Amino acid sequence: RLQVATCVCKGWRFLKDVSHLWTSMRVAGSSSESSWRDRGSHDRVTVSNSGLTRLLDWVGAASLTELRLHTGDAALQPWTVTSTLSAVPAIKVLHLSGKKVNAAVMEATAKAAFAPTLREIHIGEDVAGSEARILSMLQEMPALESLSVPRGRVSAPMLRTLAAAWRTKRNGGPPLLSKL
Repeated sequence: RLQVATCVCKGWRFLKDVSHLWTSMRVAGSSSESSWRDRGSHDRVTVSNSGLTRLLDWVGAASLTELRLHTGDAALQPWTVTSTLSAVPAIKVLHLSGKKVNAAVMEATAKAAFAPTLREIHIGEDVAGSEARILSMLQEMPALESLSVPRGRVSAPMLRTLAAAWRTKRNGGPPLLSKL
C-alpha cells in the first residue's frame, strides 16, 4: 500500500489520510538514498535515516500499532531508531533487528510510551545488546504476551528475574506471557 501510494501513483496519495491503512510498518535500513526498488524486499520499505523520519511524518506515527525495524549493518543509526521509537506511542508489536540495535536503542525502547502496553517483541539475532541490557528493557514491558529473544541472550535466571519484575508491575498478578 505504501509503495503504491508514494511511488507509483500520485493520485493515490490521498490515502495517507486513511489512518487504518497505516497501522503496520516494515522498514529496513539502506545506507544510501536509493529507493525501495533498488534494494527493498517485497514485504518492507527500504529507507535511509532521513527517509525513515520523512516516512513517519507522512503516514502519521500515532496510528502505527506494529513496527518491524531492521537497521541493517550500518544503515539506520541508533539516533534515528530512538527518535522513531519515541514517535510511535501506540505500538503493540515491535520487531527490532540489525547491528545498530544497541544499548541506547534498548534504553529508548524501555522508556517509550508504548512499553507498558506492548504485547509482542522480537529481538533479532544480530542486535548488539547483552543479556543484562535486554533484561533491563524487558522489565518495563509487563503486558508482553509474546517474546522472542536470541538463544544466547536468555537464561533461566533471567526469565525468573523477569517474571518477578512483571509480577511486581502487575501488582501481584501473574505475567501474561504465553509465547516464548
